[in-house]
This record gives sequence, C-alpha cells and structure tokens, in this order.
Amino acid sequence: MAQTEAILDNLNFEINSSVQIGDDLYCSPVNQQLGGGNFVVSTTPQIIGEITEIKIGGTQTVVVTGIEHSAGPAENGRYCFFELEQMNSLLGGNYNNSTVHTIKHFRNNNEIYSGQIRVWNQDSVNSGTASPSGGSTKGHARYEPYSSSSTTDFKVGDVIDIDTFIGFNHSIKGLTLAQVSAIFNQSNFITFKKDSSVNSVGLKGYYALGEFINNDYNNRNELFTVGSEISISSK
Repeated sequence: MAQTEAILDNLNFEINSSVQIGDDLYCSPVNQQLGGGNFVVSTTPQIIGEITEIKIGGTQTVVVTGIEHSAGPAENGRYCFFELEQMNSLLGGNYNNSTVHTIKHFRNNNEIYSGQIRVWNQDSVNSGTASPSGGSTKGHARYEPYSSSSTTDFKVGDVIDIDTFIGFNHSIKGLTLAQVSAIFNQSNFITFKKDSSVNSVGLKGYYALGEFINNDYNNRNELFTVGSEISISSK
C-alpha cells in the first residue's frame, strides 16, 4: 500500500461513507459562492493523489493514565502517559517515535486545548530511571514546543482525540507536494473516484462458483433457468 505523504485536515464537512483507501482523490478550487450551499468551481476536478488513510475524529481516543515523570515534580503534569495500543489506533500509519501531531485535548468532556503535541512511542526515561507512570506498554507526550507546555497541562483521565483527516500519496500520481499545494485555494470542493479495476461492471478477475443440489431423491427435477442480482458495493 502507498505511504501517506500529505493529509487533508481541519475538515469542516462529513466524509462520505463510501470513500475508502485506494480511491483517487480530486480537488476543484471554488471561485464563487452562490449561497444556500451552492458554489461554482473554477476548473475540472484535478487529481491530487491516492487515499492512504482515513481517520474520523471521535471514533478512537487516548486516555491519560498517568502524569508522573522520571524527572520528578518539576515535570509532573507536563507529560502525559498512555497505552501504546490506544495511540497506535488513533494515529495509525502517521505514528513514529518523537513526532509531532495535531490533536484535541479534553477534560470532563470539555475541549481545553487544540494544537500540537510531541509523541514518543516508548516509556519516558531520564538518566536510566523509568517514569513512575511509565511501563512496557506505555508511551508519553507533551505540548509542542516545550516552551508552550507546563506542569498543569495534563491530569489523569484526560482524553486525546484528533480532527478528522484524509491521508494521501501524491507521488504515485506523479505530483510533487508543491504541485498539489498550487491546486488549492481558500475554498475547495473535494471529490473521489473509485479504482475501476475493482469497482466496475463486468467480471474482471472476481467470480463465484455455485452448486445446485436436488434433495428430493425420489423425483427427478429439471432446472429451467438461473437468475442473479448483483449490486456493486464500494465497501
């Protein structure tokens, strides 16, 4: 599968339920708003890449399990600790050690921060001393940059979530990131197209075998016709 090279985030619309990894992603810059949800696009839809990731905010979250750092009270609360399995599910293919991600931070169901955090996929270690809130299944994170963080940032039970985003690979379509960026303006109409090799009419390598059995052993039966009804599903 192609690797994620760029993402569309801060999406202010609901993603169509039929979009899936492997679909081609298109963009049409909007040059005129007509009101009532209508608009005029300036060009024919332009392909910008192949979809590699789809993340829906609110479907998977990370719960803060601890805030005690190996450096002691001076860093407690600045860092949060969590189960790696939860963060892996939240960030998926975008998740590597000591990387920066845009998240939303909730406490008691209220959003208290929206911005960047730096995430480590391992327990925090200071001079060989494991963090009290750490463990073999734990990772840790803090607000990014360090100068923007404080010891009052996190409490046990806080929840980390992400905005809905679509990840895509532009190189597979022969585009550079600069070329993709040049297509966008402040308002864009985003569309997608299915891979015709697996989402098309007619048989193209996919088939089924059927067997007809007569369970009436005492009587011979004649089969006059066989019919079928097939509906292509993007899922």
